[in-house]
Amino acid sequence: MLFSICAVPVLPAQEETQPGRVPSAVASPTATASSSATPTSSATPPQLTDVLFKNLKARSIGPAVMGGRVSDIAIDPHNPFVFYVGLGHGGVFKTNDNGVSFEPIFDKQPMLSIGALAVAPSDSDVIWVGTGEANDRNSSDWGDGVYRSTDGGEKWQNVGLKNSRTIARIVVDPKKPDVAYVAAMGNLWSDGGERGLFKTTDAGKTWKLILKAAQVPA
Repeated sequence: MLFSICAVPVLPAQEETQPGRVPSAVASPTATASSSATPTSSATPPQLTDVLFKNLKARSIGPAVMGGRVSDIAIDPHNPFVFYVGLGHGGVFKTNDNGVSFEPIFDKQPMLSIGALAVAPSDSDVIWVGTGEANDRNSSDWGDGVYRSTDGGEKWQNVGLKNSRTIARIVVDPKKPDVAYVAAMGNLWSDGGERGLFKTTDAGKTWKLILKAAQVPA
């Protein structure tokens, strides 16, 4: 939220004029002549150049940092110092040093709204990402399905459910990194979209709806 400060001039109270009395606000001829002879300042304001701004750095002043809303976290089951953070509007970040530093690994994808993350328990290089934040709020963005990486987030491939719109959870089989379950919510406030619990056994090449979810009532 931005704020500004305005200076409001305060006017002196008017004196009550009595019969036969000249208000003090009326200056005498002598005072008027003296004041008119006083020279006025003619200083030229400084010109705006890069010298005035070169040491200034841009900073966020609001109204809100929407990308910072964390929607999910997935930890490497074999190395607790490595984990992934999904943001409602800001993609996926990865840390290799227990959160001392983070690197964005999803910025080149067309959708940065993240709903769910999962690391395959049997292979830490296999990462699953469900796009579309599943929080029911007016600032939530939709996604375009499920993404999968087989090299720890270096490269990504969209593996389906492009009409799921929002994804709330992904669970990967403990022994098979190509088998995963995806809970998709579809549109948040209307009918439509791929809605329900989906399963893949071939790394996302095909999907089967194993639990159909109800549509939004009219």
